[in-house]
Amino acid sequence: MVCSADAACPAAAYTRPFKADDVRQALDAPAILQPKRQQCLKDKNIYMMGDSTMRQWFEFFVKAMPTLKQMNLHVQYQSGPLIAVDVDNNIDLHWRAHGVPLRSRKAAFADLHYISNEIDDLAGGPHTVIMFNLGPHLTTYPLDFFTHRVLRIRKAVLALLQRAPDTTVIIKTVNTGYKVTL
Repeated sequence: MVCSADAACPAAAYTRPFKADDVRQALDAPAILQPKRQQCLKDKNIYMMGDSTMRQWFEFFVKAMPTLKQMNLHVQYQSGPLIAVDVDNNIDLHWRAHGVPLRSRKAAFADLHYISNEIDDLAGGPHTVIMFNLGPHLTTYPLDFFTHRVLRIRKAVLALLQRAPDTTVIIKTVNTGYKVTL
């Protein structure tokens, strides 16, 4: 799904569809197709982990689907965790920051979890969708630091797909268009 200029879309929106054209059509469609969005995400547990651009996806889903109601977990919004639910369609949407390093306001350390640990804690299955990104907050650290983090996430994803191969995993790449090149 690539967003068109006339649709409200999260930053750098591109996903591999859950089921062929269902996701692309549902998310790229006007509000009149709200039932199609609900049908596409019905009975899904969606876990989003990453930086603020992944949080923007969370915000987009909440805005695009009025049946999703965000709950107040009394946490720092910029670092989460955040959750929205649609009880009638059995949809739950979760977002949390990717763990340290994190460039945001104060956050309770107990609320910051590494993506690999979060994935390890999920059972997975046909109703589970995992979306994550990693990158911008690690650009000022040595490449070995980033490589280690990516390898841990890879190991967790491979283990998840081993125990639940029908889990959908979506990896969002970092946004690069805002940086000035010299």
